This record gives sequence, structure tokens and C-alpha cells, in this order.
Amino acid sequence: MSGSTQQPLGWLLKNARDRRAIGLLIAVLLLMVIQSITITLPIRAELRDAYSRQSVAGAKVVVVWQLEAGNFGGYSPGDILKVRHETSDARGHLYIGPAFIVHSPLAPFSFQLRSRRYLPQIFIMKDGYYSKMQSSLLADRGSSAPMSFIMFRRSGLNGRTIDLTPRAQPTEDSSNDRYGDAMVQSSVKNSLARCQRMWYCQFE
Repeated sequence: MSGSTQQPLGWLLKNARDRRAIGLLIAVLLLMVIQSITITLPIRAELRDAYSRQSVAGAKVVVVWQLEAGNFGGYSPGDILKVRHETSDARGHLYIGPAFIVHSPLAPFSFQLRSRRYLPQIFIMKDGYYSKMQSSLLADRGSSAPMSFIMFRRSGLNGRTIDLTPRAQPTEDSSNDRYGDAMVQSSVKNSLARCQRMWYCQFE
């Protein structure tokens, strides 16, 4: 009698352990899938001359989606996920479409995570104007931004007017403008080179 009682009990315990193990495996796999996909929403902005307030048409824009790498000293720029080229239209409007990016898993499976600063960054270049870099950030909703989850919150650049400084216009910050020029050129070149070295980096 006791043997017949112990056998069903042992079978139930074994199956309960199996179900927990399977459930844990499914949860880990689901988290891995979530941490291997990054989605960002579209961005609409407008480019204008900082002095005349006229629209700036035909500006070349390089859009870079980049991760953030965590280490013991804090955070630093991580892998490049995607590089895209855009151009402002005749009315100075800039449209950056949504992005769906598949990549290697992020935290807790690696030291990399999504960042509100780098998803995406835009680098703006136009003859006659100083180049400019704009960080995305996420639109504020009164709560902290998710640092390592699919980005369903709209970029803080959406709906913004971005002012470009004409080179012909003397400014008090001309040295900073020239430094910004060099930084944008260097950042774009570095992003393109790093994207080419990564198997999952998308180039458009």
C-alpha cells in the first residue's frame, strides 16, 4: 500500500519539477528574444536657419542607432546597430522612419543595453552651415526611461525644430562650431567603419 502511494507521489513531484524547469527555460528564451530586438518609433523634425528662420532643404543626415556598454567605470558607447542616410525635403522637413533591428542579446546576457541617448543619434551636414549632432533622448512622460527594453516611447526629437548656424554669420561660439564640425565628421566616419565590422549592423 505504501509502495503504491509513494509511486504516484514521486511521479507528481518529478512532473512538477519538469514543469518548473520547462517554464524557466521558456521564460529565459522569451527574455533572450526580447533582448535581441530593438524597435524605435518614427521621428519627424524640421531644420531651420538659426538666424533667418528659413527652412533648410537638402541637408544630409546620417542616423545612427547605437547601444550603450556598461562597465565598472560607468557607461560608454557600445555596438552600432544601424546606420541610415536621410535628406531634408524642400520645406526643411526631416522624416526618420521606424526601425526594427535584430542583434545579439543584451543585458543580462551581455554587458550592453539600450540607451535613451543613442537610439538614435542624428548627424546633420549642409553646405554653408556648421554640422550638428542631436541626441535622441526619449520623450518625458513623468517617469524614468527604460534603459534595457524595447523602445516604444517616442523620441524627444520628434516634433522639434532644429536650428543650423550659417557659416557666414559671425558668432561668439565660432570655435565651438568648428569643433562640432570636426566631431560630427569623425563620429560619422567611425560609425560607418564600426557598422561594416558587425554582422548584424544594418546599413541603409
